[in-house]
Amino acid sequence: MAITTRQFDLYDFFSVLLPGVLFLSGLYFFLPQDEPAGLVTLLLPLLTGGYIAGRFLHVVAVKLESQFLTEVSHREKLQEELLAMNATGKAPGLFDRHTLEKFCGECERSLELNYCLPPKKNDVQESIREQTEEINEKELTKRVEREIENRIKTISVHHKAG
Repeated sequence: MAITTRQFDLYDFFSVLLPGVLFLSGLYFFLPQDEPAGLVTLLLPLLTGGYIAGRFLHVVAVKLESQFLTEVSHREKLQEELLAMNATGKAPGLFDRHTLEKFCGECERSLELNYCLPPKKNDVQESIREQTEEINEKELTKRVEREIENRIKTISVHHKAG
């Protein structure tokens, strides 16, 4: 298995490094000012420590946000719309059926999925039956629902990673 590393990107700069550096810069004034320090002497620890402090601040911010902000994200709203449309065959309200179908078509093309969105229940059942030889109807129904949810969530996963 190949080990991959994530590259430093703009998200890391603005959400991790910058807040960490600003946090540590604020603490600089509380340090003793006996000797003047050179640029490298200040810059290297500031950037390294800023990245580490920024990681910690980012984790704390994400935890606080998930605990106190209960607003449903746009991704979750879209997933709910697609699940509802898949279950009832009708668009539930935020978007019309044509818009959702067009969006799903674009996702299929751009993400190169090997299945259609929104997933059709019969197609998913057939796919699961091909993979497993014996399965009872109750278990099949549960697996179909899980697979449909997973396929719809694929959109958010690819959107976040891309």
